[in-house]
Amino acid sequence: MRTLVLVVVLAGCSSSIKPAPSPAINPPTEVTPEGANEQDRADPSAGQSCLDACMERNMARAEAAETIEADCARECSDDLPIAERAADLALQSGRMLIINGRLERASGGFVVHLADGHEVSIKAKNPLQLESNVGEEVHLKGRYEETEGGRILSQATTADGHIR
Repeated sequence: MRTLVLVVVLAGCSSSIKPAPSPAINPPTEVTPEGANEQDRADPSAGQSCLDACMERNMARAEAAETIEADCARECSDDLPIAERAADLALQSGRMLIINGRLERASGGFVVHLADGHEVSIKAKNPLQLESNVGEEVHLKGRYEETEGGRILSQATTADGHIR
């Protein structure tokens, strides 16, 4: 009896039946928007709208999606508060705004001197873009923060194409 069970088990294990090949899986084809150029295809973020890029950048924030969407809509808008003096910065921490003032070089980067003599440190997306505008009046758009170390405008970009 044991021999019979052993023979049946071995016969089942050494079956010459091969499993059917799985159907070939075609890799997904890339769909690009009509009119997209080669650079857009190479860099998907190039064709991304400001709002989409902002939402993607902020998706890890521990806030409701509606709050992030509202912040991004404000960030991508050109209708932002304009600050020319320190008093204009009151209650603006954490918000997007435009700062107008004279751009100067400082240790470790750049600062904008406001009309009342106060200064705001600049953390630019592209610091080289600011280089040729040192000593000139600029209009920078970015997220304003008041920290223990002072006033900072981060993610700064040109507000109106004023920077050369």
